[in-house]
Amino acid sequence: MLLKILRLFFFFWLFYTQVTDCKAQNILSKKADSLFNDKKYEEAALLYENLLVNHKVNKPVTHLKLAYIYEKFADNPKTLFHLYNYYNLKPEDKVFEKMNKLAFDNNYEGYERSDVNFLLMLYKQFYNYIIILFLAIGVYIFTVLINKKIKFEYIATKQKIVTSLYLILLLLFINLPKAYSIGIVNNEKVYLRDNPTAAAKVLGVITKGNKLNVLGNEDIWLKILWKKKFYYVNESDVFVVNN
Repeated sequence: MLLKILRLFFFFWLFYTQVTDCKAQNILSKKADSLFNDKKYEEAALLYENLLVNHKVNKPVTHLKLAYIYEKFADNPKTLFHLYNYYNLKPEDKVFEKMNKLAFDNNYEGYERSDVNFLLMLYKQFYNYIIILFLAIGVYIFTVLINKKIKFEYIATKQKIVTSLYLILLLLFINLPKAYSIGIVNNEKVYLRDNPTAAAKVLGVITKGNKLNVLGNEDIWLKILWKKKFYYVNESDVFVVNN
């Protein structure tokens, strides 16, 4: 009996907190929109940033509004950061062109249509379709092998090896988004190091606004790809776009 009461209390508490959070979110969202419409951009930006971190909101719209605000403030790295977040959620050519133009006008690097950037862009844009295709091929391969097994037909060693390699590649492909992301340099002068430590040798410097390919992290250090070479930078020096 006591257990049932505790469960009932828990579900009531959970429902109450969700309703309360939803109301608070709506109030903050309306307040932010009101400030935005009144062109009180600095106050609106603070509320929008808070909503993105602490509440469930319409992320594409919020990122787009923040991009608009930071462009008004001439804060290009933050503008690009929010445009990329929007693009990840809603890949649109006009947004991609907007980012490239902003980068070109400010002499930022890393935005050009290199082979790597182009492939990564396609990967991001068509990720779900690619995964479905690869899974369909995997199911077909397994169906063929299982049928052969049921019928006691010979399965060549080469087929087993190819299937195993395909599964490994599929797992790597599925997990790639967790490792890969885009970074926008947010400090005027950021050191590129050869190891993830402040005592590591400095191999170069990168400036504010440039785009990096982030390939993972070790503690507070991000492993990045910059001009076809791997380096480490402090995570506080980079805005990392959400996957």
